[in-house]
Amino acid sequence: MKLSEKPIWHGVALVVGGAIGAGMFALPIVSSGMWFNWAVLAMLFVWGITYLAARLLADVNMLFPAGTSFYTLTKRVLGQGLAWSNSVSIAFILFILLYAYMTAGASITEHLLQTFGRDVPSLPRRSLSLVFALVLALLVSMGTTLVSRISSVLLVGMVVAFASANYSLLDHVQLARLDVGQLSPELFNYSWAALPVLVTAFACGGLVPSLVKYYPERPKAVVNSLFYGTLLVLVVYVLWLLITFGALPRSAYLPVIEQGGNVGDLVAAIRSESSTGPAGAALAWFSRFAIVTSFLSIGLSLFHFVGDLLHWQAGIAGRFKTGLVTFVPPALLSFIFPYGFVSAIGYAGLMVAFSFFVLPALMHGRRFGWSAASRLVVAAGLLIALLKVLSMLSLLPVYAA
Repeated sequence: MKLSEKPIWHGVALVVGGAIGAGMFALPIVSSGMWFNWAVLAMLFVWGITYLAARLLADVNMLFPAGTSFYTLTKRVLGQGLAWSNSVSIAFILFILLYAYMTAGASITEHLLQTFGRDVPSLPRRSLSLVFALVLALLVSMGTTLVSRISSVLLVGMVVAFASANYSLLDHVQLARLDVGQLSPELFNYSWAALPVLVTAFACGGLVPSLVKYYPERPKAVVNSLFYGTLLVLVVYVLWLLITFGALPRSAYLPVIEQGGNVGDLVAAIRSESSTGPAGAALAWFSRFAIVTSFLSIGLSLFHFVGDLLHWQAGIAGRFKTGLVTFVPPALLSFIFPYGFVSAIGYAGLMVAFSFFVLPALMHGRRFGWSAASRLVVAAGLLIALLKVLSMLSLLPVYAA
């Protein structure tokens, strides 16, 4: 390898950093019905389909000049109509994830106040979501440089807190709780409602154009970044499920689910079950770092998306208007529905199936002809979309009291 070539681990870090965040707190909650064994198999399925879809998109992307955007790819291969539909889909994903992180931020803020002995009936969670959103929205509106610096510090804190929490919780993990090797058909039924949430955990299709631009004329580097990056994410998620399921019995997830599956409630349940100060504190700090980092990342992406779409200038007036359109709708939604963290991520999964599964397969089929891989990805995307619709209609079994 030439000294001037950018190493593969840069691309791997980009994929891992884009995937791992506050959304991983939804994984044990949504997987608690099917429990550890089926959850791992579901993760393997989602990982394989996600990587395959990203590969299909990369194949198409590398037919065009490095730096070609996802919108331009879709427009040139599938036409203006689907390109606009994809833009609407991606905007929906960003908006709904921002809402999810606002509700999660309110949850962790509420529990943080309680740890300091503050009763919060005068500040209900819906109000805390607005305060959380306002503070971070102001940071995002100040520009990319400030957000990147804050995110870098938070990312280091998140990694340290995650490692510390997992290491401390290992002493409290009871492997017997996992029922390793037991694949109950009854538990399998809960996997259908979980899949639309799980697909958001690996979504890396949006990073493909960035990787192609970062590694011009190096298709192998792009492919390896996607493979090893998503594989590392899979390992982290399986470890996360092992620790959270081993530390908290299956029945203990029911109260968390009844509260909307918010992050603070999950952290509080694990802290209560493990009765360990250092592990619980580290897990709480990890949740705070992860949620703020995810909010800043999604908020900045949506802020730029809205500004580019509406062609508003970068001055104070333009940034103010962009900030209003970016943050007010999800903030109002979080005020009206303050317990929708897991549900919101599931709705994002519906659009992920369209933008990052179906569309890449359609583009690949149009350019290279229909293969077994492209057909499989389309089928998986349609299945996930169907499952989310069925879940919305309450036609799928859910784990509840």
